[in-house]
Amino acid sequence: MTRLHYIACVMRPSPSARVRAHSRRAGRLACGLLALVVLAPVAGACSSDPTPPNAADATTTVAPPSTTPATTRVPFTATGAGRALPARTTGTAPATPAVVSNEAITAAVAKAVPTIVAQADQIDAPTLLVASNIGATYGIPELAALRSKAITKFATEPDISQLVLYLTAPMYRRMVFPDAPVTAGDIALLPTTDSPSRTQWVWSTAFACDSPAFPADWSQQVRDMMGKEQRGGYTASHAGLGLASLLERGCTLADADALRADIVAKVQSFLPTPFVADDNALEAAVVLQLLGRRDLITPEMITKTLDAQLPDGSWGRKATKEDRQGDWHTTLLAVWLLEASRNPQATGPFFS
Repeated sequence: MTRLHYIACVMRPSPSARVRAHSRRAGRLACGLLALVVLAPVAGACSSDPTPPNAADATTTVAPPSTTPATTRVPFTATGAGRALPARTTGTAPATPAVVSNEAITAAVAKAVPTIVAQADQIDAPTLLVASNIGATYGIPELAALRSKAITKFATEPDISQLVLYLTAPMYRRMVFPDAPVTAGDIALLPTTDSPSRTQWVWSTAFACDSPAFPADWSQQVRDMMGKEQRGGYTASHAGLGLASLLERGCTLADADALRADIVAKVQSFLPTPFVADDNALEAAVVLQLLGRRDLITPEMITKTLDAQLPDGSWGRKATKEDRQGDWHTTLLAVWLLEASRNPQATGPFFS
């Protein structure tokens, strides 16, 4: 789903250092690691679709977005548990499942989920919400139960104007608080084409698609950003997350089909051959299936993903078992891809 995104600034380095650290991990998932939802209807997977837990009603006062870091703001009040989770439906699968072994996938997911849940406090609000929707879509109750924690984080984390952390940008709050205010000034604060952190521009601005602040030239800006990307693929993957999120929100683009084709081509160009199950490639594969190209997800990709799982159940950012550093973002992407590979009918919502 980034990378889907990281709270990598615990030590509070300088703003520029924080943005660099964040961008490396945030682009993922989505982050980003990794969501869509939009293009196919849904079916519960390994087990019956669980009902996500209801977050206790609470009124939280959150500072509204601002273009200046230090000003007095009128509080933004978020009341209740946030947006009700949309219904999940079942439709015709557009592609044959890329199943290698249901038993192997079930075992891998069961081993991976506890490693994600154990690090929930470290996961940013947008990615945590996506994780909960992955759980609700594919029948993983431990992940579905993270929804209330995500909503709490959305309501209480500081906004971008305070910490210059794009993962707390006000646009993301609209994932659960549909009417959270967004201004053109908020969008202007986000890094764009000249920044390695541009991955968050292409995803977060999608949540303002039904706001007057939404850039009229969004599609062209996305294409321009993808055109500048020479390696990695995170910008292209996040462009896919952005388009998927925009469509899930019910917005339309005049060139949506053409933009989807452009994103798919760019994402596919970054896929390693033969497939290597690292963070970049897993996010790219997730985005391809989100944008309706499940035909590009092959059994070999699933086998390589299963083989790259570490002994503790996690996946490392690099695709070698010698890389013993498990990463929650990469692990979430692997779980998402594995479940999507055997449940091509299942769709989200993943971003609300």
